[in-house]
This record gives sequence, C-alpha cells and structure tokens, in this order.
Amino acid sequence: MDRNEWLKAVYLAACQVAEKHGPGLRAALSAPDGDGRIDAEIFQVAADVIARSGELWPFITFSRHPEPAADAWRRAASFEGAAVQVAVAALAADIRDMLKDLSPSRALQLQPEKPSAGRPAPSGPKQKRDAETPGR
Repeated sequence: MDRNEWLKAVYLAACQVAEKHGPGLRAALSAPDGDGRIDAEIFQVAADVIARSGELWPFITFSRHPEPAADAWRRAASFEGAAVQVAVAALAADIRDMLKDLSPSRALQLQPEKPSAGRPAPSGPKQKRDAETPGR
C-alpha cells in the first residue's frame, strides 16, 4: 500500500462515519465524550478498514499519529497484538482529524477516481477535442 492508497482508505472511512451521522456529525465530534459512542464507532470503522486491507504498517508509517496517546497497546500480550492496536489507534486518530477538518456546511463526498498511468483514460470531450485539433 502506498501513501495514496492509505489516504484513500482514510478518506473512505471518514466518509462512512460522516454518512451515518449526517448533519449531526459536528455535534457528535464536539460533544464531551461521556459515553464514547463516536470514538467507539471510529475505532470500529478503523479496525474494519485494517482487517479488509490485510496490512498494518502503512497505517502506522503514513499516520500523523504513529504513536497513539492511549497506552492500552502497551499492555498487549504479544508484539502482533500491540502492532494491531497501534495501527487501529493511529487510523482512528487520522479519521477523526479528517472529520474535524470538515467545514460545517461541507460533507465528505467520494470523488471519481482519475485514471492512473496503468489504465486507459476514459473517452470524453477532451480526447475528442484533441483528436480534432490539427497537428496532433
């Protein structure tokens, strides 16, 4: 997984949480976390994303939070358990950051993916225009 794939995974996870909460997302994020529902949901989404990807290290190395503040991972029974807990905590913190950075009037929306070098570009007006331009 490269950085772009990691960023896309964080973005999609944030979209998933934002879709569920809709207009109430801002209030849920800014509320004092007495019951921890939004945090528990973000952690669950992060765990699901990591489980689907099958990779841990990109979620730690690309994160803005490579060493989470919570010390629960330090009590893990094994190195693998600690690595999983660190990856989930780091991804959850990145998802929360992305959700906090949203303006109140703007919701996350998945944008169509641009073609990469390995895939052919979709046929559209630009290609048609280039084909009609003399000298090309």
